[in-house]
Amino acid sequence: MNLVADKLDYYNAAFGAFVQNNLIISEKFILESGLRLDITDRGNGFFLPRMSLLYKINEKLSSRFGGGLGYKLPTIFSEETEEKSFENINSLDFSKVTPEKSVGLNADVNYKTIIFDEVYFAINQMFFYTIIQDPLVLNPVPMSSNFAFENANGNLQTKGFETNVKLRFEDISCYIGYTYIDAQRNFDSTTTVNPLTAKHRINANVMYEWEEKLRIAYEVFYVGSQYLTNNEKVRDYWVMGVSGEYKFKYFSLFLNLENFLDSRQSRFENMYSGSIQNPQFREVYTPTDGFILNGGMKIRL
Repeated sequence: MNLVADKLDYYNAAFGAFVQNNLIISEKFILESGLRLDITDRGNGFFLPRMSLLYKINEKLSSRFGGGLGYKLPTIFSEETEEKSFENINSLDFSKVTPEKSVGLNADVNYKTIIFDEVYFAINQMFFYTIIQDPLVLNPVPMSSNFAFENANGNLQTKGFETNVKLRFEDISCYIGYTYIDAQRNFDSTTTVNPLTAKHRINANVMYEWEEKLRIAYEVFYVGSQYLTNNEKVRDYWVMGVSGEYKFKYFSLFLNLENFLDSRQSRFENMYSGSIQNPQFREVYTPTDGFILNGGMKIRL
């Protein structure tokens, strides 16, 4: 018996035209606007306006509010298909799948100043809301071991905020960020948590620079608990790294220690169940490559 694998190749093309305009209303207000019209090779048309209003309250404080429409053509490239190594995935049936359409709103406040007469301080507080209509999801095919993409009957809503703080004192700079994401699937009149989306994320970076020759940086990332597709709650994790670089006249040497805590999913649990001949793999929600050490030389000509 000859089994012919289902081909996954496809072709997408979009033709677009856009206009944009920056209008200085006054010394305090600037209006940025744009309009794009896209037409795809399958006859889909998209009218995509966007707008952003900047309010300069004073030299230290400003605020911005904006929003717009968007779309995404169907594609087989996603985290789910990559985890499955693109095996047992049906090709896209463009007579049944349609592009995703989105509406996004965002607002932020920026403040910067000098504190203690020596320390540069800046903070950005951003709020966002996005709704994706008819998102493309990968579902199992009945009476088969294959999977196929389909448009969900509903929408995906994401809302939250992001806080970023920057500090700099002489040769030392520090960056701290926190993100809160509330992502929900509203499919078939049922609301569930969007899988593989952590509500809480923290990232921080401390860097020392000396006379543009030496750079040493420490980075840390925190990802809160998540839910898998089967609604199982999985643990949170930390990732830390250190990097350094020293510049000479014509070359520089660098060294990176990535994920030196060796945070990886295989340390927390088995990556698969079943036999080696017929494994059932777990969804990936943490790094899988563990501790990485690399270094090298950069040559400047």
